[in-house]
Amino acid sequence: MKNFLFLIFCFHAVLGFAQEKQKNAVKWGFILGIETQTLGIEPLDEKGPEESAVQSGRNQPGVTIGVLGEKKLWIGLSFQSGLSFSYTHNPVDFRPDGRIRYQFADIELPLYFSIANQKNGGLPLRGKILFGSRLGWNLANRSNDRLLLMQERIGLDLGLGVEIRIGKLKICPEAIYSHGLNNLHNFTGTNYDYLVGRTVRDKVAFRVVLQRFD
Repeated sequence: MKNFLFLIFCFHAVLGFAQEKQKNAVKWGFILGIETQTLGIEPLDEKGPEESAVQSGRNQPGVTIGVLGEKKLWIGLSFQSGLSFSYTHNPVDFRPDGRIRYQFADIELPLYFSIANQKNGGLPLRGKILFGSRLGWNLANRSNDRLLLMQERIGLDLGLGVEIRIGKLKICPEAIYSHGLNNLHNFTGTNYDYLVGRTVRDKVAFRVVLQRFD
């Protein structure tokens, strides 16, 4: 009888552990959105913005797609990572040599912590905050004789979003700002290299994350 009760206890313990493990399993989802980028170029010629030898043009809209994995760490706290692809482009004017269009086709690894509001009054909607870093590599980087940019990018990200639960589907509209941390100016000795200082890429993304729960 004691052995039988012990087996029942072990069975319930294993079942509870399996349920807890399944509850905290990684939840996968898809990312789709639009993204714009500001190419910040520091001029060193001490002229006004309209007269500077090197000037970045107006932001252009791009796209971002990817996959996302989310792991619950604590009540309301999760860790997110995955793999995404984004495409943007920025025109840069070189006076008097004309304009070059810089293309950015980035493979990116986001590393985020997500904090969701637990006090939603029972509604299938709650706000959340995202913060973390993003590592990227530009596949479209091409050399030129004016200004060469490095391919790697490190960003510090902060975002706001909303979780909307509809049955087994979770829809998350999000707005994320990514501040470029590393200097992208690759000094190769061109004439324009001496007129440009620090160069960074700041991004703003408006995206939707779709996740399905079992």
